[in-house]
Amino acid sequence: MKVAIIGSGIGGLGAAALLASRGYEVTVYEKNDVLGGRAAVYEAEGFTFDMGPSWYLMPDVFKQFFDLLDEDVDELLDLVRLDPSYRVFFEGTPEPVDIPADTKELAHIFEQFEAGAGAKLSKYLARVKAQYEVITTHYLWKNLQSPLTLVGRGAGKALIHVPLFGSVDSYVKRTFSSPKIRQLLEYTLVFLGASPYNAPAMYAMMAHVDYGLGVFYPQGGMYTLIEALVSIGKKHGVTFKLNTPITAIITQKGRATAIRLEDGSEPQYDIVISNADMEHTETVLLEESARSYPKTYWDRRTLGPSALLMYLGVKGDIEQFKHHTLYFSEDWSTHFKSIYESKDLPENPCFYLCAPSKTDPSVAPKGFENVFVLIPLPATHFNDSEMHTYAESIIDHISTVTGVKDFRERITYRRDFYPSEFITRYNSQSATALGLAHTLTQTAFLRPSGKSRKLKNLYYVGAGVHPGVGMPVCLISSHISAQQIFKDFPLAT
Repeated sequence: MKVAIIGSGIGGLGAAALLASRGYEVTVYEKNDVLGGRAAVYEAEGFTFDMGPSWYLMPDVFKQFFDLLDEDVDELLDLVRLDPSYRVFFEGTPEPVDIPADTKELAHIFEQFEAGAGAKLSKYLARVKAQYEVITTHYLWKNLQSPLTLVGRGAGKALIHVPLFGSVDSYVKRTFSSPKIRQLLEYTLVFLGASPYNAPAMYAMMAHVDYGLGVFYPQGGMYTLIEALVSIGKKHGVTFKLNTPITAIITQKGRATAIRLEDGSEPQYDIVISNADMEHTETVLLEESARSYPKTYWDRRTLGPSALLMYLGVKGDIEQFKHHTLYFSEDWSTHFKSIYESKDLPENPCFYLCAPSKTDPSVAPKGFENVFVLIPLPATHFNDSEMHTYAESIIDHISTVTGVKDFRERITYRRDFYPSEFITRYNSQSATALGLAHTLTQTAFLRPSGKSRKLKNLYYVGAGVHPGVGMPVCLISSHISAQQIFKDFPLAT
């Protein structure tokens, strides 16, 4: 049975490996010149830059997924647990704070921020761990298509352990009053394309992902994960086609029958999976009668932020940076309002830096640092000239905040990635870097399903569908859709 997968993000690669391992004939089509989607890689002047995801989180999910393929993730990847997990510069605080991997050490830091917070931390982490285990056991790996799927097979009783009402910010405030502690427990919401003010309280479990499960790095870069999936796919016969955009999905009598390539050819398939952004698939690749959702549905969605990205080669060691470095402004709420409400460029932006060369010398020439910069921005249109001016100010902002006074002068290689490139490279709706935000009305069965409502053999994987955003979570989406395909289109035995 022939399967076409449109897009080679981690969800598409995961689906390709799962289906091919079960005997399906799989071809993956990628519009760009490198596999991986937003998790692509490129090399320049001796530097190897991961273009997108740079945090290896939820190692339990990666292990469980590779177990499905009878592969050992620890043999495929050389994983290192980072300690400190990351460094934080707080506005108004002269010295940065290193966040240790050991939660007992973390408790001492919390105690410095708020009397009694150290003792509260262990109880808080125990609560969010329990919530994480409920969600991963009963919901994350399941095909949630309706409210009834939330309560089947004991899942309903488990819900009593999960906070369903209020925001993450309100949940954290019940235990901690220190603004710095709240920032440390809430910043991971950005990984979900959400704000602590609009994400449901259940996502407080991300603190367990951070502090309980830990922050890792695969030596050689995040792209080694993509290479592992591609290698497994090839082992099972997957064909990969680069520089091959898809212009349409051809439908007939309630089925997807073929895909149209740029040259006009229309290879036929029994099953089609789209790992392209779902909004693009629905509004561009499919004719109106075949769409699961009208255009007005997408116009009303809450999108995760866009981003200004920078890939920098910097001369000399930068002692102020760790592998992961974050800056939190004091006016935390205003920063998120500018992204989700006013849609303005943040004036004192929080930012994230990744310097993988601190852990992995292979990603930069000797005597240089590999530095990736991410500034969250509103998911809206900004012209490139405006972004150029803003990017120049960011270089100075980083220098001021971190104390690297000669930062600009030490940059020997630089490539800026503007929001417009999320559209041209990834067909991203309104330049969102992540897809649909994890708000209450875009979570679980309220998030788009991985199966078309109109076409019997069209499926979706990736950040736009349940369960949502993030590399490990996108792998779960591929498992959910593959399980549905095994059920809908079983191979003859």
